[in-house]
Amino acid sequence: MNTTKIISKENRAVVIHVQEAGGEVSVWANLYVNTRGQIDHNRLLDGDITLIRWEGRTIKGAERWAKKVLA
Repeated sequence: MNTTKIISKENRAVVIHVQEAGGEVSVWANLYVNTRGQIDHNRLLDGDITLIRWEGRTIKGAERWAKKVLA
């Protein structure tokens, strides 16, 4: 099962990916810039990915990280 969540603020966004396989859960998030707030049906329509990335085990952890980098 794969899930994606997008948190955006102004012209930046964090895309959180959750992947479940064989009982293991992997969560990672990437920071995008120049997004201009263009999100449609949980898809980022525009933007540039950066090298700033978070990896962990929980969505809550990824959300906390997203709030920090978007602040």
